[in-house]
Amino acid sequence: MKLLTLKMYICTLIVVPSALGMENELAGIFERATHSGGLAAKAFQEEKKFREETIAQINNLRKRLSTIQNSQKGEDPEAWQAKILSQINRDEATTALFNTALKKPGVKASFPVNTHKTLEILTGVKPLITESFFEILEGNNPKGYSYDQQTVTQLGGDNTITIWGNSRGTYLKTALLYMLATHEEGPSKGFGSMGLKWFDGSALAHVAALPDLELDMSSYSFACPYEPGAKLGLVIPHSGYSFGGHLGEPRYGQGKRFGPQDCSSGVAFLTGSPAYTTADQLCAYRKLSGLVGLIPAGWETGADATYLLKNMEVVTVKDPQNDIQPGQIYWHRRFANTDPEMKVTVGSGGHTAITLGYLRDGSVVTIGYNRDMPKLEGFGIQNFLWAAEPLKKKGLFHVKGL
Repeated sequence: MKLLTLKMYICTLIVVPSALGMENELAGIFERATHSGGLAAKAFQEEKKFREETIAQINNLRKRLSTIQNSQKGEDPEAWQAKILSQINRDEATTALFNTALKKPGVKASFPVNTHKTLEILTGVKPLITESFFEILEGNNPKGYSYDQQTVTQLGGDNTITIWGNSRGTYLKTALLYMLATHEEGPSKGFGSMGLKWFDGSALAHVAALPDLELDMSSYSFACPYEPGAKLGLVIPHSGYSFGGHLGEPRYGQGKRFGPQDCSSGVAFLTGSPAYTTADQLCAYRKLSGLVGLIPAGWETGADATYLLKNMEVVTVKDPQNDIQPGQIYWHRRFANTDPEMKVTVGSGGHTAITLGYLRDGSVVTIGYNRDMPKLEGFGIQNFLWAAEPLKKKGLFHVKGL
């Protein structure tokens, strides 16, 4: 990769622009990663494809809005705005009922449905429509909502300019869907008016099958006709991340292009492997390295364990600067304070991503999927401290043959 391009990448990653040494160090990490020809290079390529497709699809929605606005000159924009805000209020009330219905005994829903963030999304969409509806309608970007980015995404950080790496992207996409669903007279058509085929190819939103619920969702914007295997689906606007990913869903058994991922399904997508969890990674690490710690009975006979034990090699890190290399798989697992030695349980949460390299400040540079709304959401670069930390076990794998 040319140095100029590398510096363009880096400009989104540097919190302190004067840190020239850090900039040069990152340039070296990116150069090695993009020329590695392995998982790291593939991850860069996929992030770029997702970002470019997202930009194109946002532009397409805005063109549709422009066409509507130009063909309906007599429509009152203020009434349109008020209609959207009224619909958001109804959707907030329905979402509260929906969340209660999901907790009823016997209700079985997928991970993306059970961990949906509709209320959090509406919390961001409402002020966007209230304060910036007319700006969006005129084809302009509100402050903080620039999206025509040509550099790799940084997750989190202090970005106040663009929608990348934070939840403003999800807010903007949802606002555009609201505008398209409510532009005609009469009740809102909901996001399902986009049609299932649109969602099949969308990098902006996804539809996950809903279980049968005793709840009227006929006027709920986020409910959509679904097939096969369910009557209704839940529309999930996203910026690349959805907990549980989307593999194995009735409509997308093998996944869809530009579908949302979580951290572990994203690594599985990039490695072409079966999906597994960070708990599986911990158990594989314990088994392969001989590390003392709980491995649940029967774990080794499962498909996830079989894949990991056959295809993963533990990376021994004595010199982080030399031993941490592009294309390795970084993982960590968090533990409760009731297991301070991190041996008697498998922890309660974690993260995994593709490694790009190691910084002298002690950070592992990774690329992957993550979400911590509203400051962090999407597919991009994130750094993690490599040194040992209380109640957090971490490690690296090398994938055989990759």
